Amino acid sequence: MITTKIYDALEEIANIKKLEMPNSLTIDSLYGTEEKIYAISSYATEEELINKWELTSREVAVNVQSILVGEYSDLRWDIYLLLVVSEEEVSSTVRKKIENDRSFFRKIVLTSSDLTEISEKLFLTFNIGRENSRNDLIFNDKNFLTELKKCLSSRSIERLGEHFFEGNIPITKMLNLFRDKLTLEGGENAD
Repeated sequence: MITTKIYDALEEIANIKKLEMPNSLTIDSLYGTEEKIYAISSYATEEELINKWELTSREVAVNVQSILVGEYSDLRWDIYLLLVVSEEEVSSTVRKKIENDRSFFRKIVLTSSDLTEISEKLFLTFNIGRENSRNDLIFNDKNFLTELKKCLSSRSIERLGEHFFEGNIPITKMLNLFRDKLTLEGGENAD
């Protein structure tokens, strides 16, 4: 079932083609577009995944990545190995070990619990939700002030005041606030 859902999600991509498979021991299917290649390998259990994922990775590197030539040679950096496990979950330790391995190309572990967010996992869509705005995607003044507050002592936060970290103070008032604090404490601007 999970493999079928993955194939369905991949086949929804514009201009995707099922590619000819070289003789393979571990790769079930190969799909490609002008931008990406997806190799799919499925496993019945987490234990089987643990025992075979590195072999599969090497096989994709040798039988797919290394034979890309001409205009397709740049795709060697846009290959995704989808390691599909029939079980509901895979331990987070195993998932992290595999997905953090950046040898050759990106590896993505998928289980049946990942089906609801399959497009996001496969980088088919970028879902930011309607409640988010463009400002939530970039580091802005509010983000800076939040991070700054984490770095300051409670005494410094108290001296600046909570309103300072709300991000609604015009720059001139902010500069005056610092100047006034320095003056009161005998800083550079003290007379």
